[in-house]
Amino acid sequence: MKSIVPTLLLATIGFLTGFGLPHEGGEGANPSTSPARLSPRKTGGGESPGGTASDRMRSFANHAATLTPAEWPAFFRARLNDPEGTRLAERLWAEQDPSGFWDWLKQQHDGTTLKNYGVNLLQVWAAADPDAAMAAANAITDKECGDLLRREVIETVISKDLTKGLELAAEVRDFNRFSWGTREWMKTDPAAAVEGLAKLPKRSEYRDYLGYAVAQWAKSDSPALLEWLKTQSVPQGERWFGEAFKSAAAIDSRAALEATSHLADPTARDAAIAGVLASGKVPAGSLPELLSHLTLPKRSEATLAALGAMPLRDPGQFAEATQLLIDAPANRNTLNSTDTMIGKFTDWNQGLIWASLLPDSAMRRRALESLASRADSEQLDDLSATVATAPLLDLSNELFRNILTTIPDEQEAAWIAKLPPERAAWARAVAESQKP
Repeated sequence: MKSIVPTLLLATIGFLTGFGLPHEGGEGANPSTSPARLSPRKTGGGESPGGTASDRMRSFANHAATLTPAEWPAFFRARLNDPEGTRLAERLWAEQDPSGFWDWLKQQHDGTTLKNYGVNLLQVWAAADPDAAMAAANAITDKECGDLLRREVIETVISKDLTKGLELAAEVRDFNRFSWGTREWMKTDPAAAVEGLAKLPKRSEYRDYLGYAVAQWAKSDSPALLEWLKTQSVPQGERWFGEAFKSAAAIDSRAALEATSHLADPTARDAAIAGVLASGKVPAGSLPELLSHLTLPKRSEATLAALGAMPLRDPGQFAEATQLLIDAPANRNTLNSTDTMIGKFTDWNQGLIWASLLPDSAMRRRALESLASRADSEQLDDLSATVATAPLLDLSNELFRNILTTIPDEQEAAWIAKLPPERAAWARAVAESQKP
């Protein structure tokens, strides 16, 4: 008997707790006693029936340890109709001969079979031989299946050996259909995780984990994170740098702001200041001065982030936010900020008053469109009065569409008739365009 038996037994004791092997006469019973099964000689069977679950498991593992690579395929196939037996055989084959198991899976020419058994196989294989497991996963040409299997290898290795796991991650350019988020291995040593991820090639999508890893480092040691950030540059388009400053500012906004002053690269400084602003921890009175340090393209985006983080619960806060909006560059981001502001009004009528006071027609137009999309029948009179008297530049097809959607069909003509002639004609044209 091979020396692998004790290892196999120890590895599978916990694996089958609560399951047990099939009992004599049941599904997956010993082939030698079941007339519906092939003989042990033909199926590769040989484990003894009966006894306790522990006895049956020991017998199963003892027999599995005697199998040669050539005998494993038949032994495994004979247990495909037995869920518990299949799970144990799958684990034992993966431990005893992973490359042979992998070859057998590929020979099935079935993507479902490869996914069903390949994931667990590669987890076991990666724990024992990361390079071999990764080479096997990299050989899969189907993108969806290959992504899944490569991720399993990397995640298995990275949870045990961060350096080796990231080394494997560096080999892979991208991962489709992958849910990014916080992982346990980031919490063990956040600094090592961030520094390792930052060294990955720029083309590696695994760098997307940085946005989550920096948040973990900020929680465990924000000053150390800020010191490290002072030495970094940030590639255009990567969001993790701003997320790092946002996380650090949530803990100590003064320290985070001080760290931004050490960044000479404009791209890095823009991302850092925008991150601090997005934390919502900067006093509103300090926002205009901070925004002035940003390059013009970043200023409007940072304004949107700052407005999104402001509580906006009282008139004073709304006044400060409105001034930020007025001072922001006129572009799409600023208009989006107008939507953000309108969405924070709990009183619809207060929002309507605020919209009418905005100094720019494009802002007023966007605000009115947003209000119309949230109006109900009780607010139609106030909205109608605004449409009847507002400057024409404040109106739009979208505004009329949003209003007409709220009005019951039988009341539409009467509502339009109340408008001044040129506005009524505009509303009718929009109504006609919506008919099938």
